[in-house]
Amino acid sequence: MFSIKGLQELSGHSIKRLTLKNMIPIKGTFLILVSILAHSCNHENSVKFSASANNDYKYDIESIQEDSLSTLDKLLNQAAKEKKNLFLVFGFEKCGWCKVFKMYHQDPAVIEILSKYFIVSDIDYDKTPDGMELYRTYGSTGFPSWAILYYTGKVLSDSEAPVPGAKDRTYNVGYPVNRDEMSWYISSLESAAPLISSESEILRGKLSYYHRNH
Repeated sequence: MFSIKGLQELSGHSIKRLTLKNMIPIKGTFLILVSILAHSCNHENSVKFSASANNDYKYDIESIQEDSLSTLDKLLNQAAKEKKNLFLVFGFEKCGWCKVFKMYHQDPAVIEILSKYFIVSDIDYDKTPDGMELYRTYGSTGFPSWAILYYTGKVLSDSEAPVPGAKDRTYNVGYPVNRDEMSWYISSLESAAPLISSESEILRGKLSYYHRNH
C-alpha cells in the first residue's frame, strides 16, 4: 500500500513526485490508484466543460435578446449608449432625392459634424426591418422625410415644416433646397443639439452643393 506521505501528495489531484518509497509494488493496489487519479482528472475536465457550456448558454441568451429587439429599440439603445440623438431618414431605393440626401450624409465634412451629436440612420421603407411601421409613425408625407428623436424615443423635430405665409398648414421639406427649407432643417438640428450652430453654415453649403450637382 501507499505511505501516508504518498496519499497526502495524491489527495490534491496532483502528484509532486512518485517514487518507489511512496508505494509498495503491489499490482492491484497500483491499478486502483491509477483509476482514482484518472477519475479525478476527468471530473476536473467535466467541471471546466460545464462552466464553458454555461457561459456559452449565457451568451446565446444575450444574442437572442439583442436579435429580438426592434430596429428602433436597437437604434435608441445605441443613441443612449453614445449619449446622442437619433436622426432617422426615410426613403426607398428608387427615390432620387433620397439618393441625394444619402450623398450629403456620406460627405466627410457632414459626417464629422453630425456624428458629434446624432446617430444618423437611413430607414428604407421596403427593406429595413420595421421600416414601414417606422415611417408611418415618424415620417412625413412623401420621400425623403426625416425625424429627430431623443434617445428616450421622444420626437424633437421632423421634416414637417410650416407653409410660408399660410396659417396652420405644413408640408414635408424632404431634402432642404431653398432658404426656408434649409432654415427649418438647421433649426431642427439646433433644437436637438445647440452647439451645432457654430458649424451650421458648413451644412448649408453642403446642402446647396449636392442640390446643384446631383
